[in-house]
Amino acid sequence: MNEYISTALEWILGWSIPISIITCAPAAGWIVHGVVVRRIARMLPAVGWEPGKVILGALGRMTIFWFLLAGVYVAALTLSPKEATLASIRTWVTVFAIFSVTIVASRAIVGIIDAYAKKSEGLLPSPSIFANIARAVIFIIGILVILQFLGISIAPILTALGVGGLAVALALQDTLSNLFAGL
Repeated sequence: MNEYISTALEWILGWSIPISIITCAPAAGWIVHGVVVRRIARMLPAVGWEPGKVILGALGRMTIFWFLLAGVYVAALTLSPKEATLASIRTWVTVFAIFSVTIVASRAIVGIIDAYAKKSEGLLPSPSIFANIARAVIFIIGILVILQFLGISIAPILTALGVGGLAVALALQDTLSNLFAGL
């Protein structure tokens, strides 16, 4: 009986620190988001810098997610798993971090395009097409960075995209010329 109790206590003590780290990390991110980001957001109207507002809006609650990712990694360190497991956790945390930065960059660029379109009404005919193209380019770059980080060679992918883009451009030459003439 004492053997089961000691095993249960070891298990509880072994997992209590990582679970508390994972639990407290988003709370710390929430506090940082609430204090730092909101304080910066309150200072921006006095300055009147529109891209700053857009960037803060793009951040959204990503600071909480980034703190969660850091908490997962620190919790994995406290468990002191095997090196292969720690490397796998580090890889996935980095992949999620790169993807979240890609999301923030996409939101920021699209927000800046929308702010510029509102500022210069009539000069930019359809900002949605520019926003969608910017969003697609940023997500493609983010995915290529993730693939490169995972060790997948992106040179053949870029070559295929280049050749495919050339083929599509030649096939849709008249349509694309009409599109750009309309813009």
